[in-house]
Amino acid sequence: MRMKPGFVLLSFAGLAACTQSMVQESPSEIGTFLTKQGYQAVQLTKVSSGHELIEVAINGRTGLFVLDSGASGTVIHTASLHKYLDDTGANAAVRNGFGAGGEVQISRHAIDSFEINGVPYQLTSIASIDLRHVVDGLQARAGVTVDGVIGQDLLTSFNGIIDVSKSRLYLEPMKPDGPPTPSKQT
Repeated sequence: MRMKPGFVLLSFAGLAACTQSMVQESPSEIGTFLTKQGYQAVQLTKVSSGHELIEVAINGRTGLFVLDSGASGTVIHTASLHKYLDDTGANAAVRNGFGAGGEVQISRHAIDSFEINGVPYQLTSIASIDLRHVVDGLQARAGVTVDGVIGQDLLTSFNGIIDVSKSRLYLEPMKPDGPPTPSKQT
């Protein structure tokens, strides 16, 4: 499959069965192809540091998260928990984890809803960690404040595909009867 530079496939599962159809589509029409397959196009905001931001709503409250395809999970900065949760989980179980910066303490918190562009994605809980280095770095370099990170858990669960050249993320929303399923070859 030939694609223009700038396309990054994070999850091939949603397209694996459609290879034949995709070959017939022009690479410049990847967005059209994906939306025909039921994917939601999410316009990303590229900031001066080169990072891509996404507006999300957790429990009906919106904020900016940075897209990080190298992060294993979607997390909220502990200092931003109060913005999204009425009970910030003083009794939440804390465990140790490991990230690019070394060992971190992780808390898990129940959430009622998680939406991108008004489309619900089934996440029943979200982790929180101290993201001060990310938040402070983006504030200093790009003048933006983020509340968290969108990571691999969301990207792989919803067959995420990033079109880097267009600053778009494509996600396959939940089907009424459950999680997304790879498209069937016709």
